[in-house]
Amino acid sequence: MKNLIFFLFLLILTLNLSSQTIIEKEIQKYIKTIDSLKSKHKLLKISYPDMSDCGGGLDGYYFNNKLVLIDATYQAELGYSRRTIYLKDTLFIKIIFRKHFAEWEKYFKKYPTEKREINPLKMTYTDTIHEITFCTPTIYCIKAKKKIISKKIDKDLIGILITCGQKMKKELEKTKTNR
Repeated sequence: MKNLIFFLFLLILTLNLSSQTIIEKEIQKYIKTIDSLKSKHKLLKISYPDMSDCGGGLDGYYFNNKLVLIDATYQAELGYSRRTIYLKDTLFIKIIFRKHFAEWEKYFKKYPTEKREINPLKMTYTDTIHEITFCTPTIYCIKAKKKIISKKIDKDLIGILITCGQKMKKELEKTKTNR
């Protein structure tokens, strides 16, 4: 059932993007515009007052009363994850998902006697970035240390990120309405 919903969502998204003839270059240009507006403080920032179930600390950025950017960071001990979602006309056009977490298993293999007192200076970290651009065809890549390590589409992760994005979008809209 979960896969069916995901494929229907992708089909609708693909049809919508195709009918609007959005191509990767247009998406990149749009993202640069949004990033520029954000850096010049031209976007209305609305912060979700609670911790988002999906994203942790959650901010939404609006232009002309439309949500154009979702930025969410979930902080954890010795790590974090970040979701950056760009929207155009209510559609997700790009998702950037970064995971930066301590590699506990490697640490305890290398330093088994230090289980009680962890030395953060000896810890190693994962740092992967998943970029999904919703154009035709969908572009998916995983980067580590600025190098592409895979282009294999992770449908399950995309489904989770889209579902999470929809939840965060609702949380932001509710917050905006209650202002």
